[in-house]
Amino acid sequence: MTTFYLVGSSGVGKTTTAGLLAKRGVCVHREASTESRNKAGAKWHKSPETDWQIIQPVLTDMEAHQGSLPLMVVLGAGTQLYGQLNNRAIQKWLDSRKDRVIWLQSSHEEAYRHYRERAVKHRHGASKTFPQFVKVEFDPLRTDLYSVAGLRVDVNGQTVSQTADAVTSLINQYGKASNHA
Repeated sequence: MTTFYLVGSSGVGKTTTAGLLAKRGVCVHREASTESRNKAGAKWHKSPETDWQIIQPVLTDMEAHQGSLPLMVVLGAGTQLYGQLNNRAIQKWLDSRKDRVIWLQSSHEEAYRHYRERAVKHRHGASKTFPQFVKVEFDPLRTDLYSVAGLRVDVNGQTVSQTADAVTSLINQYGKASNHA
């Protein structure tokens, strides 16, 4: 089955959207950062090269997913892909999948609002101020990752349900295009 990837800034709703899609029966949801961290154990975050050596086989295993539903993989900041885009192997890997990479795109202000709301919901402090958040979440390496995405959903002013509807539409369009190819 087809594998899609969700990217976007922290708090934009990647995990929430993928979870809702799974609940609706649109796709299977998996988190690349969680599975990579579980596989790596103490080796996680030793170096960008080591992390990619851990992440890449995990993602390859995910792509081997055989099921009746598409797979939605969330590529959050924890996957460390964001800081490694100068790595040609990662650029090549992402570029070869860009027609299945979905960027949940938002303004800096909207992304920060979601980040703050998530911090309150999960009862941990929002550790970054707005300028710090923008500097980290919208630095050139991360925006380079987002620009690889061949598909985009503008989440500004959208509910999670509306975002999930838009992502579902993209998944369905991809399936129709693949069937006609």
